[in-house]
Amino acid sequence: MNVKDKFSYIYITAKIHKTPWKTCPIVSAAGSILHGLGRWVDSQLQAICQKLPTYLRSSFDLKQDLECLVENEQLDFSRVRMFTAGAASMYTNMDTYHAMQTISVYLRQNRFVLPQGTLVEALISNGLNIVMRNNYFRFGDTYWKQLTGTAMGTPSAPMYATLYYNMLSTR
Repeated sequence: MNVKDKFSYIYITAKIHKTPWKTCPIVSAAGSILHGLGRWVDSQLQAICQKLPTYLRSSFDLKQDLECLVENEQLDFSRVRMFTAGAASMYTNMDTYHAMQTISVYLRQNRFVLPQGTLVEALISNGLNIVMRNNYFRFGDTYWKQLTGTAMGTPSAPMYATLYYNMLSTR
């Protein structure tokens, strides 16, 4: 990819489904300095997250799993209540220091799930640390560094949050 400016950039979109309308900042990291590292970390975290007992690839997979339970008479929908929940500003409210510490401890304690054990654990931890603590982006003709929360726009953000919240929920 031939990119003149190696920084991510931020723009605002409107949430027209909200009343009154709200805005949502979006950071595009494609082609940025840390994009390649973020993609590598993401692929490593995806492999780890897919082994978590709480991991669901998609809502379609959940639907298929539930239908299978019903067909095998392991689940009686007449006695089940289902609900969904969302997190307000989840990424921006994650404590980066605590999340990095929690994930690093998990990786050290679960080296057996990693292809080359200790080496990959250290590379993932260091790569994730670089990506999450060095999110620079352009807004107009100014440059900014994100100081708190999950690094916006980075490829590894969804799996980083998935792994972190799994660690918090399974304590």
